[in-house]
Amino acid sequence: MTSTLTKQSQILIVGGGTWGCSTALHLARRGYTNVTVLDVNRIPSPISAGHDVNKLAGGLSTADSKGDDEDSIWKALSYAAAQGWLHDPVFQPFCHNTGSVVAGSTPKSIKQLVEDEIGDDIDQYTPLNTAEDFRKTMPEGILTGNFPGWKGFYKPTGSGWVHARKAMKAAFEESERLGVKFITGSAHHMSIKSTLAPKLI
Repeated sequence: MTSTLTKQSQILIVGGGTWGCSTALHLARRGYTNVTVLDVNRIPSPISAGHDVNKLAGGLSTADSKGDDEDSIWKALSYAAAQGWLHDPVFQPFCHNTGSVVAGSTPKSIKQLVEDEIGDDIDQYTPLNTAEDFRKTMPEGILTGNFPGWKGFYKPTGSGWVHARKAMKAAFEESERLGVKFITGSAHHMSIKSTLAPKLI
């Protein structure tokens, strides 16, 4: 059945968390003018998974992929997400591209890290052989241990963290600015006219 969705179609999003705010934002940016979001809580919803200070952000240096196998699709999704975090003015202020440390405390675990995590990208990593090497990868006072037996590698870019709640709030505010309607609060009942039923997507 061919979709009859137009830019003026009524679109209802139930839930104003991470997915709801993001969906609303991208629909509004694509020119949809009749988007409504419902949530029992004020945005950003305190029960949303995105109502958090930090979330890990990996794959910030992933290359785009055009294949259709599972690995290629995952790389394409990671690339698209990274472009949003790194370049979209709504999300970029909340992305912290701090890099990553991979480490192990036994020869076997260190060998496995090199084979499974680093692979052919070894030249992008700095070896970490001493406690001081580890401490230099973080702000002063974060790492204070002696790291007995630990070895690892540090990559200064390509991973980090995002301030999830602030990003969700920014998506909400930009969506609202673009005309998305947000309705919050408890509902006692909901009714849908039968004439609308065939148009539900």
